[in-house]
Amino acid sequence: MYEPYCNNLREAFIQQAKENDVAIVDKGVYVCFKGPRFETKAEIRMFQMVGGTLVGMTNVPEVTLAKELGLCYSAVGLVSNMGCGMKEENITEIDHSGVIQQVKKRCHKGYIRCIRKKEVNTK
Repeated sequence: MYEPYCNNLREAFIQQAKENDVAIVDKGVYVCFKGPRFETKAEIRMFQMVGGTLVGMTNVPEVTLAKELGLCYSAVGLVSNMGCGMKEENITEIDHSGVIQQVKKRCHKGYIRCIRKKEVNTK
């Protein structure tokens, strides 16, 4: 699938992040991983070898189904940790819900404003 996400909604989300001083990476290759569990170091290396830059356990098949139905779909990923082996951290000790809550507080209102704006073309 060439462009699975709605570019107009994606650009609106990026703009809201910038306006709200939310750190954002606006390009990458998402690898959907079946969980719920963390990836191993070997799996992370394999994903990197095929060009993956972000790993998660959601967003697929939603993005594919939305595209097939002609729906404008975009996703906002709240990253809680680097993949296993990417940096020296014990991922079993990370408070994922705490990290996600901190990020949500900073970006939630901006994204809600973005979704409510009528000028976002969802085609």
